[in-house]
Amino acid sequence: MHQNPAPPGDPKSLCLYDEPESVTLMTWTPERHIQRTKWWLTQASLGELHADDQAVEPMFFSPSTTIVIPHDLHAGLAKGQVITVSAEKPIIAGKERFFIKAEWLAGEVNRGVSVNLLEISCGDVTHGRVYSAPNNLQGLIDLFDSVGIHVVELIRDRLLRFVVTDEGDEKIEHTAFIFTLPIRRGDSSSVEREQIIGFYCNKSVREMADDFEVRFGAHGHLNKVPGEALRPMAGVLPQYGLEPMEVLVTPSSAKRCEQSGYDSNQGKGVLVGVGALGGALLDIWVRGGWRQWSIIDEDIFRPHNFIRHVAPCYGLGQNKASYCARVHNFHFDDANVSALSGDACEFAKTNNEGVYSSANLVVDASASLDYPRAISWIKNVPRHMSAFFAPSGNDAVLLVEDSKRRSRLSHLEAQYYRALIELDVGNTHLTQDLVRFRSGVSCRDKSTVMSHARVLSLSSLLAEQIRLASSSDDAQILIWQDDLRTGARALTKVDVHKSRVQDNVSATGYKVIWDEGVEQKLHSLRTSALPNETGGILVGYQDLKRKHVYVVDVRPAPWDSEGTPITFDRGTEGVEEDLNRIASRTGANVSYIGEWHSHPTGSAGMSALDRNQLEGVAENMSVDGLPAFQMIVAHGEVRVSGKGGARG
Repeated sequence: MHQNPAPPGDPKSLCLYDEPESVTLMTWTPERHIQRTKWWLTQASLGELHADDQAVEPMFFSPSTTIVIPHDLHAGLAKGQVITVSAEKPIIAGKERFFIKAEWLAGEVNRGVSVNLLEISCGDVTHGRVYSAPNNLQGLIDLFDSVGIHVVELIRDRLLRFVVTDEGDEKIEHTAFIFTLPIRRGDSSSVEREQIIGFYCNKSVREMADDFEVRFGAHGHLNKVPGEALRPMAGVLPQYGLEPMEVLVTPSSAKRCEQSGYDSNQGKGVLVGVGALGGALLDIWVRGGWRQWSIIDEDIFRPHNFIRHVAPCYGLGQNKASYCARVHNFHFDDANVSALSGDACEFAKTNNEGVYSSANLVVDASASLDYPRAISWIKNVPRHMSAFFAPSGNDAVLLVEDSKRRSRLSHLEAQYYRALIELDVGNTHLTQDLVRFRSGVSCRDKSTVMSHARVLSLSSLLAEQIRLASSSDDAQILIWQDDLRTGARALTKVDVHKSRVQDNVSATGYKVIWDEGVEQKLHSLRTSALPNETGGILVGYQDLKRKHVYVVDVRPAPWDSEGTPITFDRGTEGVEEDLNRIASRTGANVSYIGEWHSHPTGSAGMSALDRNQLEGVAENMSVDGLPAFQMIVAHGEVRVSGKGGARG
């Protein structure tokens, strides 16, 4: 125990240090070395060299040859799949190593070497001495016998099972035994770890079945009575040379999830858009084994995409979703990423391919306004989150629907804009000067300058935050801002308010959406102006395609306004400047949509003067073919009215 491997006949090599030699030499002195050796001998004599909280020792030192086997080896062999191997000879620490990769044969062309891998599970072993793996069969038998493992019986039984079940091609000239050794701390302790070690033999299963007397005679009859075990061997054991191999296993999705520190896989998800952000999110989640993904994108890869996309550049001209799925399924055979090309909203409406009905989370990384606005009005789809970068590449945004979808993406978008208008986060979020370049010849072929480093930094942040948000039932609006000069990152968490929706307002055909945050501000402004009326402009945006209008904010009365207990005349001072500021802070997404005012007494119903005001606003808005809206706030009541619109 706690010794280094040494050739037979050489002195024992004590394992005195747990750091690499290059690190140990930084503080090494002869005196300290002698003290450390005394400590080792003392602890060994007391039986206390191996601490109780230290992991149990393996049975074997790691051989110089390594084989990597598929995580689903057992299941694949049971299905009759064929293993093929290829080898590399890397130089590690100045020494040549032999590195073998075992994979499932895909297709009919085998460019590697076929090998039969025979798994053997051994009985429990109590940790203690660590052995150098033997390089011949007799040495393996002697060593295993010394720890109570009857390896000849195990090998014969495994060969018998291979032959009886037609598990593979007996004539393949290469065979490797893969032994799994459960290791415990004491004879009565439970198993704490497993060591998997392999032994390669340049023999076929057919040859070994004869040599181990699994079969006999010219016709190859099984050496057993039907229904009973194999008969004992009558002859001498074969003398085989063996190549011991360290065995590594490719990580399954469950193991990748565990090693990434994630609680669980958590089911299936849909990712809309696999551009720079979506591609990075997918890469992080597949590597981490988090969820099984269906990805949707109808765009193709163009040359400039690979400047900041994680996918290899061989996908030029290919559909983004199909190519990304193919890449990840190649590298992680249990990723099971499925790809769809087309309009994600249509897939959601029709449940085409069943991707939405089988998922419990949809992440929108499309960087489009259309998808989140459209999907918000489609029922019976999973919870959605929308992630995007600010055009500067310094900020990231995450909009999270609550688990019951009471606050949907389009509702959260409006509240996000209000935060940009009211909070400090809006000072630079969308207002920075952008550098653009042309990625093609059409007028739409424009892209923003952003480095791959920025994409990876913000994508990594969003990947973690989306995973965490999925474990909460709450709706969220989160904005992160990076200071590239200092490396500091600031979070603004915006309060989410319940939304209000009114259909076909004043028979305009428009649906108007606002939220309790707007109502709270209306009531506060009304109360502060009592006993007089007050008012101001409404700002928001129209989705004319769907005939939706979103009220983002209500602005306070300009200083030159005049209010009495029964009238209000809204002033104009500072209004234009305020609208310009709002447009700047919201990326020109929010503008004037109408007027609001308060009623100190009575209901929020429209008076004759209110109707006249709405008529005048509608006439002005008609120049652009837009509808006009009016909100009235009274005690405990808010009403909205509308008029006009070229599509109304």
